[in-house]
Amino acid sequence: MRDALYNQYLNSEYKLSSIEQWMEIALDSKVSKGLRNRFKRLPQWPGLRHLTQEVSDQYQECAQQLAERVNMPRVHLDIWLWLENR
Repeated sequence: MRDALYNQYLNSEYKLSSIEQWMEIALDSKVSKGLRNRFKRLPQWPGLRHLTQEVSDQYQECAQQLAERVNMPRVHLDIWLWLENR
């Protein structure tokens, strides 16, 4: 969905900017590392294959808190955190 949001044609046609604030961050090992560095209460990253809804929700909640701190929709945090942890 983030890629569709970034595509000007799809974004314009489907008005994806209107849902940007509700879009989740894409989770992977780099993003999880960045979130875990900031939120020590997060569980160990289980990998995408073993990710449960419960663990995903915890990561999304922390991503939302971070997004509010830096005044950015959480959907965009993955690029920022990925660059930080590459």
